[in-house]
Amino acid sequence: MKLKHTRDYRAARRPEYPSLEEQVGAIMKWMTTQPLPPDVKAVVDQVEAVKRKFPKSSTDR
Repeated sequence: MKLKHTRDYRAARRPEYPSLEEQVGAIMKWMTTQPLPPDVKAVVDQVEAVKRKFPKSSTDR
């Protein structure tokens, strides 16, 4: 009987991906340039309002 060992692709991919924070940031940046359905636009508008309320300082990256 032969055993076949396969590497879990999820475990192999995980460290190669950008962080979830980076992924969501990129998606949110893109979404601000697109026509969006009303429910999605509401979420983007809420995120943008929080960013305006708490802006990055000049020392933040």
